[in-house]
Amino acid sequence: ARIIAKLANRKDFHYWNHQPGLNFDKNRGFCMGSKQASDVALDSVVGFFEAYPGVPKLSYSYFEESHWWKPVSVEGIYSTVLDDPFESFFRRLPEKEKTAIVLMSDHGFFFWEQRIKSPMVALEHRLPLAVLKLPANLGNGYLNDNIWKLTTPFDMHETLLSIIGQTGQSDLGLNLLSHVPQSRSCNAAGIPIKYCICANNDRVNPPQILIDAAMTFINSKGHSRDPNFCRRLSFVKFQKNITENYQIHLAPGESIYTFFIGTNYDRIFECTVYYNENDKTNAKQAVSRVRVQSVQQLSHYTPAEVCSLKLAKDPHPPGVVAKSLQYCACPEAFGSE
Repeated sequence: ARIIAKLANRKDFHYWNHQPGLNFDKNRGFCMGSKQASDVALDSVVGFFEAYPGVPKLSYSYFEESHWWKPVSVEGIYSTVLDDPFESFFRRLPEKEKTAIVLMSDHGFFFWEQRIKSPMVALEHRLPLAVLKLPANLGNGYLNDNIWKLTTPFDMHETLLSIIGQTGQSDLGLNLLSHVPQSRSCNAAGIPIKYCICANNDRVNPPQILIDAAMTFINSKGHSRDPNFCRRLSFVKFQKNITENYQIHLAPGESIYTFFIGTNYDRIFECTVYYNENDKTNAKQAVSRVRVQSVQQLSHYTPAEVCSLKLAKDPHPPGVVAKSLQYCACPEAFGSE
């Protein structure tokens, strides 16, 4: 059974629960008719278990209600929209004592938008939630010993395979019921360096060449695509209130810089850029030693859909704007520069 409480293709489905005509509790998330979407999904799982008692089975459910619940948690508001549905589900689920239950997320307890408020949240965002409850007959193995070890979703994949008596083929994943070395590195675990919280790094501002590269990247994705409506963005300042900029040392002369910048129109970006200082080519060729790995806007960019109809038409799921709009700004959306 695969149940997704997200994008339902129904006329009575409303992406936000505050649509006119729905007298629905404001503390509950997406809705399908008069029911919360997660309730529909979880009821289906209970029904699935009841229909096949004593038979090995697997059910996967995916929820977005707490992630997209409005208002977004910029001010530190916690979303509890799934608390009651989960409590009810776990009370009603048949064969709990025989079932392995896994709860995972793509980040921790805080929201994307909160990263512009606190350095702690910026760090916590790199530590996704992972909870595993096993039936008593399987035992816990090394599970408790591995709680404070460096682990990844690759490991969860290997663990789930071991629970059903299989062995995975991943070079990166380890069975969490077995011993995970304390000395495990991000490289060995397959964690990209920009997400590694164990890396050897220094708090330092990036050289100007990397700031220029990030701004070129931003404007190539926005202004260059729609120059008449997406204004050119320019560097204004470092956003020290988010977290310190830092340099991750890869090898002598080679580093990855992660830094947070503010631009005109009060846009805030997180930039990750590779820099090879060993390349001593002249300034005109210096770009060859710089590689932008990612640039993401941390500030709320939904209003940018009024700036560019062209970028707004880029493919995107219902209920959100196209991701390319994070690189676009205009006075109509964000006021003067």
